[in-house]
Amino acid sequence: MCCSDYVQAPLNFVQASAQHHQFTNIYYQIFNWFAVPSTIKTDVLLLSHINYKPRAFAVLLKVIQLFLANQTTIILSTPQQLLAKPFIAQLLPFCTLQKDLEVLENGMPIWVQILVLQQQQKL
Repeated sequence: MCCSDYVQAPLNFVQASAQHHQFTNIYYQIFNWFAVPSTIKTDVLLLSHINYKPRAFAVLLKVIQLFLANQTTIILSTPQQLLAKPFIAQLLPFCTLQKDLEVLENGMPIWVQILVLQQQQKL
């Protein structure tokens, strides 16, 4: 399993958690989603708390489409934010499962949306 982020600090946190739980099948990588190699392949991609800057949406959509074209199943968990709604709407044609969950963040309830995205099979 690969955990990635664009900065080191979150990776340090994940690494400490993995060591605490004695996970050994994991590695960590700083990853630039704005320069994804077209040769990258994986069976499942977990995205959480995606970038909510509208200027990044077009690039993120292309990255997601690249993975979907390579038959990757994408699991996206994201807080429901008004700013992201138009972006999420573009993903709905690929959505095979959608679930809204209330979770606690810092003791406060927030709604999180879980989407499973897959390339639709051609008839």
